[in-house]
Amino acid sequence: MLGGDGTSVESLGRPLTVTSRGTLVPPDVPSGDGTAISLGISGDTIEVVAPRQPELVPPASRLRFYWESQETGLDRCRGWDECFAPEDTASLGHIPASAIARLQGRHMRLWYEVDVYAAGGAHLTHRQSEPVVFEIAGDAGLLPKATIVGTTANTLRLSDFPTDLALLIPPWPGMTEGQTVWIELEGVCAEGPASLIAADGEPVTRPMLADGFSTSVAVSTLPAWKDGSVVTLRGAISFTGGSRDDATELPVATLTLLRDSGNEGRAVEIETFDGLAPLAAGETQRYRFFELQQKAGQLTAYSTSGTTGYEPYLKGLCASMAASGGSTVRIVLDHPAARVELGARPANESYPGTVVARDREGEVVANLRIEKMGWIDIRPATETTRIASIDISNTGTSGLYFDNLKCHTGSAWNEASGELAGKFDDLVPGEHGDTFVCQTWSVSAPGADIAIIPDSLSGNGMCLAVRMAPEGRTHYLTPRFGIRPRVRAELRVRTSGTVSHTAKFEIVLINKFDHTVRVFSQEKTVGPQETPITFATAQLPTDDEYVSHFRIVHNSGKTVTAVIYDDIVLE
Repeated sequence: MLGGDGTSVESLGRPLTVTSRGTLVPPDVPSGDGTAISLGISGDTIEVVAPRQPELVPPASRLRFYWESQETGLDRCRGWDECFAPEDTASLGHIPASAIARLQGRHMRLWYEVDVYAAGGAHLTHRQSEPVVFEIAGDAGLLPKATIVGTTANTLRLSDFPTDLALLIPPWPGMTEGQTVWIELEGVCAEGPASLIAADGEPVTRPMLADGFSTSVAVSTLPAWKDGSVVTLRGAISFTGGSRDDATELPVATLTLLRDSGNEGRAVEIETFDGLAPLAAGETQRYRFFELQQKAGQLTAYSTSGTTGYEPYLKGLCASMAASGGSTVRIVLDHPAARVELGARPANESYPGTVVARDREGEVVANLRIEKMGWIDIRPATETTRIASIDISNTGTSGLYFDNLKCHTGSAWNEASGELAGKFDDLVPGEHGDTFVCQTWSVSAPGADIAIIPDSLSGNGMCLAVRMAPEGRTHYLTPRFGIRPRVRAELRVRTSGTVSHTAKFEIVLINKFDHTVRVFSQEKTVGPQETPITFATAQLPTDDEYVSHFRIVHNSGKTVTAVIYDDIVLE
């Protein structure tokens, strides 16, 4: 039966699910003016707010924000985002600006729906707000890049594409049937530059209006671009359906080309989350070999210092998922793994968490519960299936902790002997975004821009530059082999500016049998003059260890500068 306010009540001990007659406050867009949303002002993500309404939206209620264009047909634009209502603040949803870019000059409906649950998890009430209509304002400068579907971390691994490359330009503002499109791929072969035309004035067809312009090229037709070189994607659109001369250029996309699987030579990758920064719903954080995407709720760092009984599952800083409102975090791997292990602990064993693993196509390959502290061992049903992403969730009643992510690549350690040097002299100059991979090293600098540039200090060869603006102050340098230096582990570093700053340099060693890690660190001042960073003999690997990676954290504050690395030597 129903209570006087339209909510459900108990009937013979069973909760009923009803639609409430309570009136929800409509959603708002803080970056808008009440009637219009400007994409140029809102940035990459548009924040949607449902005001705090504890009587109608109790804490831990699930909110789902919906948006759709007024128009119907093949070019209809729609989507949704969800969160759990926090204890004492408004609920937030996020709309990617790229998802509604083609609605510029048109209108979008926005509303949200609420599901209220009992403490035991039973569904009690469903409520829906009235829709609000916004005009989408902006300019034609918000054009997408051409992309290769299925690439990750700005890297094109040819072994991931045995037959064809699928190219896509997402829907753009004012996209209509009959417009013409050009896409060209450019790279460098041993003989010099070489390009391939993927679309030469191809028309936009009506089915493309929903998902964007798409085409494909056979891998067998690609030029023999050099391993580790830069591939550039250039696109152009004629909004009138005309020739290349009157086409508008799209932003350029760049990828690093690799001719192997990306994991050959390394059996295990591990992350201890000691550098975790707080994440709110809709935010992301880039790591050495994966990206954290906070889907709902909050994620913070929790220190296990002073506690006992947590090791080896949780150690030092670990990730803490908020209890209030529930939380979901997604781990998206740069390259799919054969097996994943994760140390985890529910704050209350009466409220277990869940882990859902998916392959590259989004199909669920494993679904596990986190019922007590221990290792969560995620293994697909078949040996050929790979894990591309993992969703970790807790309820709105109890928190959850996780740490020590171990990704088994499916490859064996390829042990390198002799000296592994990172001199970068044989590489082609180019821009690589926040991830760069060459034949011997993998480099990640979340939030920064990585480039191979001429060495201005010596006047000879190339070096690795990481531009911090000022974000991107944590850098990872990973050898692409199993290597055990006995003589020295050294790198040289300097800044491009005149101001010096301090930095923490870590060498991370991994045991090839039990996958435990040891970390040694030192702090140095980095300035315009080249500074050698040398690790002591006692800090080099034992017979059972390899160098996993270097981690460098620059204390450069708000200074906009570039850090130059060269002569990285393991011998």
